[in-house]
Amino acid sequence: RPNCRNRLSKSCRQRPRNLQETDLHLFKDAFAIEIKKRAVWRLTGARILKYTVFSLRRRKFFTSFTHILPFSRIARLKLLFRLLTPAQTLDKGIWITDEWSAEYYHWLNDALPRLISVTHLAGKDFRVVLPAFYRERPYIPQTLALLGIEPYFYNPGKQLKVKTLLLPAHTSPLGNSNPDLTNRLRRLLAVKSEAAPHRKIYISRQKAKVRKVVNEAAVIACLEGHGYEVHFFEDYTVAQQIALLSQAVAVIGLHGAGLTNMLFMPPGGQVLELRNEEDRNNCYFALASDLGHPYYYLTNKGNTADTYNVEIEVDIAKLQEAVAQMERAGAEI
Repeated sequence: RPNCRNRLSKSCRQRPRNLQETDLHLFKDAFAIEIKKRAVWRLTGARILKYTVFSLRRRKFFTSFTHILPFSRIARLKLLFRLLTPAQTLDKGIWITDEWSAEYYHWLNDALPRLISVTHLAGKDFRVVLPAFYRERPYIPQTLALLGIEPYFYNPGKQLKVKTLLLPAHTSPLGNSNPDLTNRLRRLLAVKSEAAPHRKIYISRQKAKVRKVVNEAAVIACLEGHGYEVHFFEDYTVAQQIALLSQAVAVIGLHGAGLTNMLFMPPGGQVLELRNEEDRNNCYFALASDLGHPYYYLTNKGNTADTYNVEIEVDIAKLQEAVAQMERAGAEI
């Protein structure tokens, strides 16, 4: 049966510190959102069919819990044939994923908050149920190990029977975070820094497959002049990223997964996001605000409107101006 609280809470956000009136349309829908406290199902005899959850007793797919995108009736009917195949069996499990959860931002911002939302309902014998390929994303087993959680990696090609399955709903609308759960996750993963926060970090996407800064050499030269270090987060374990960000007072980076690591920065650390011109994806603005980080942005001319594949050229003069504004604000604290 579902354990559901239907009350609404509103997440109100501080505006970007350098917001221009001409850019107001980029942020206007992100200044406040309503977060509904949603259902948690405890299913007996649940069946995992590929990447979905099905209750034989209720004759129901729980696709709103396992998917973001629409899931067709034909696709559901095809999956039902798997009920006739041999099955693996698990006593107690927790489902926290959808089709995007294996990506770094969505794992930390969407999946893990769902897990935290039901830890009070689950004993230590409950295991997080994950498709086998999640094992290949190093940050997934690493973060679970840091949280003391044991995963159960199942074969999506076979049916999985779970005797008791906890099924929490998504904790916030897509592209947003749940302030309470996100800050609880931060506290669970936080490490104490031996020194007071002092590092200023530029996140390079030079090693990424998509989304680049074409004049990054000039960007780095500018930022190094202000005391910024250049880091490639692909080269670090999660524990190393947490340790690094625990010492940070400022982070600058192009829109991308690396900015998710602001989660590990002490509250009050500054964030500057390099954005594609006219991009209205405000997930990092939302995350910064919910974590208590002053947020700055810089719009940049890109070679495409598709932010996923874009290559941007940063206006160095405007970057200098934004960094100077951050430094002035930091000096006043």
